[in-house]
Parts: sequence; structure tokens; C-alpha cells
Amino acid sequence: MAGHRSFSAVRQLTDCGEAYRLARIERVTEQPMAAGAAGKIIHIGTEYVDYAIIDGATDKGALTLIAHKAAAEATPQVIEEELSEAYPDTASWMSFGRRTVAKPQGEDMQWFIAEGIPTALANYVEWRLQNSHLQVAELPSTPPGTAHAIEVDFEIQLSPDCAPIRGAIDRVFRDSNGTPLLVDIKSGLKPKSSSQLGLYARAWQEMYGEKVQYGAYVYGLKKGVTATPPIDLSVWTDERLNQVYGTADKLIEQSLFIPKPGDGCFTCTVKRNCDYYVASIF
Repeated sequence: MAGHRSFSAVRQLTDCGEAYRLARIERVTEQPMAAGAAGKIIHIGTEYVDYAIIDGATDKGALTLIAHKAAAEATPQVIEEELSEAYPDTASWMSFGRRTVAKPQGEDMQWFIAEGIPTALANYVEWRLQNSHLQVAELPSTPPGTAHAIEVDFEIQLSPDCAPIRGAIDRVFRDSNGTPLLVDIKSGLKPKSSSQLGLYARAWQEMYGEKVQYGAYVYGLKKGVTATPPIDLSVWTDERLNQVYGTADKLIEQSLFIPKPGDGCFTCTVKRNCDYYVASIF
């Protein structure tokens, strides 16, 4: 079976088949989102925070400085990767959030650089220090102390009939009892499903032979970190994961891309190339 899948690709397919087709089959130029680029930068900053904590850092000011420096260094490259002839500067990117006199463009890239990213990283530092009982897990297949579960790349195949699935697990922590907790970090809103965590738990088990029963989302970083209570991931059996990703494979193989105009069009990165966008009602 040609190609591979990812959680984000399958979510896009199920949210709107036409958006998937335009973005991943036709490969039209997508309009960048300021929040999306900022999210990548924030993730990089959180990685540096956790590596510093692993190395023994505990001072809030020092950790915040480390995060801000990492984000500042990453920002030009992330922005450069998003630019295109159709969207040659960040002013042409999608931005959301309430428009005010102080924020006439809403939460655009300029706002994120000046306020959103630093605030999100400071909030993450605060959350980590408040949850010092959570320690980043070491990768089981490596010598002790040499590699940790931060942005763990994976490629798994749920069954011979499914395309390989690639992704990266944000974190696996261990509590004071050594129990693993799989965590995905979202700078924005809380996801509506545990499906991403369930897939990642399956990947961790396949790679390292350890079952992770619980996961959590850490979200809303730009306003103040919130963590969901531990979510039981045992609902995501191989059978159920195969149902999701196997069905996605069949839809793609048969070119069954169902348009779903609606609320999702508001944030769609390919709406300017979509014939169905005009049918959406916000």
C-alpha cells in the first residue's frame, strides 16, 4: 500500500474529505495560520524546558529564559518554512482572536511573537514546576540516562492491510510510582476526543513493549495551562484503531472525498481553492 498516514491527515479526511483532497492530493498552496506557526515554536520551547528539568534545573526564571531563547531562535526558521509566493509575509496569514485597538489584526504572528508565545512558555514552566512529581520517562531501549520520551518519532502498521502511520509523541511522563502517563501538548483548545492519545499509546507499546493505560492533554497554554484528568486509553483497542485507519485507507484508495462545508471552513487552510466554501454558514 503506497504512502503513509498520520493522525492529523486522518482527522482532516474525516472532518472534510475535500479539504484532504485539496491539501494532500492536489497539494494546493495552503494559507498559513499564525496560531499554527506559533504552536510549532511553543512546542520547541517546551522541549527545552523539559530537557533543562532533566538536567536538574528548578528555577522558574532560568527555565523561562531557556524557553524564550529557544523560541526566539526557532521563530525565523518556522516563519520561513510557512512562507510562499501566495502568502509572502505573515500579514497574509490567517489570524483569529478578538480584534481590539491594541490588537487590530487579532492574534496574528506579530502578537504571538510579542505576547502569545512568551506567555504560553511561561505558563508551561509554571505547570511543570507545579507538577514536579511527573518526570520525563527514559526510552526503555536505550542505556539509562541517555534518551528521554520527548518528541518520540514512530512509524507503526496496525495490520498488514493498513498503511503505515507516522507521528511523534510529545511526552511520556512517569509519576512518583513509575506509572507512565502519555501527554500531548496543545497551545490552543482542548481536543474533543482521546483518539490521538490512543494511537500514540499503541505506538509506544509496539516500540517499547510497555502498555500505557492513561494519557492527558495539556492545553490552553497562551491563557494558562490546563491539564485534563488522566484519560483511560484502553478503549482504543487494535480493532477500533483498525476501524478508524483502515476505513481511512479505503476512502483514500477509492478517492471518496466527501465535502463537509460548515463551521470548519472558517479555519480551513485551503478554503480559497475550494468550490464548497461558499456553501458554509458561520
